[in-house]
Amino acid sequence: MLLRAFVLAAKKTADEQGTPATPTTVLEDIVLGKFTTELSDGKTLISTDEAGGTATFALMGTFTAIEVVALAMEAITWLRQQPDPDDPEIYPSRRIRRLRVSFDKAVI
Repeated sequence: MLLRAFVLAAKKTADEQGTPATPTTVLEDIVLGKFTTELSDGKTLISTDEAGGTATFALMGTFTAIEVVALAMEAITWLRQQPDPDDPEIYPSRRIRRLRVSFDKAVI
């Protein structure tokens, strides 16, 4: 779930940045060090001030910079496995399988 939340934050950041940005490029920028990480009130804030704009998103918990980069690499791998990496299915539809119980009639 943390991975999907991280991808969702990257997707929202990419949507705010405009057309050339995709969730994968946002995550690659985190890996390349274009974003900074800081701890604030039990949250890890990831932010950047590039291209005349700012982008910030938060992760619950206190992650070190190395953990954020490792999470970004896992998210990139997950995104590349999706049918549409630019618009991944963050909320998968669950299939509910219902069990049907039946009792065979016993022959006495």
